[in-house]
Amino acid sequence: MSWPSLSHILSNEDKGVAKPQPVTPRLKKIWADGAYRGQALADWCKAEGGWDIEVVEREPGVRGFSIQPRRWVVERTFGWLSRSRRLSKEYERKVQTSETFIEVAMIRLLVARLGRKT
Repeated sequence: MSWPSLSHILSNEDKGVAKPQPVTPRLKKIWADGAYRGQALADWCKAEGGWDIEVVEREPGVRGFSIQPRRWVVERTFGWLSRSRRLSKEYERKVQTSETFIEVAMIRLLVARLGRKT
């Protein structure tokens, strides 16, 4: 996934060409861990894609294990990704290559599910 450069957007706006849309048009909300709280990240998400960020934090005063809302979605996805041998360790030198292998692993998962339904 690559975002258009700022110079590309500005040159297209000068020519009357429509501004490119984000690659994730259906994404509306992002759930994040407590480490990602902060107004700067929330402002960036809103400015870049119009996304709302919801930080899932532990309830105050709770010690030990506690079930956190929506946390299972993230843990389940990590479980699916860990089945891919290539993603078990950090072999790649470039972040874009790692991102591509994550996308390939998720595509493989979705295609397998579609294949079971037919």
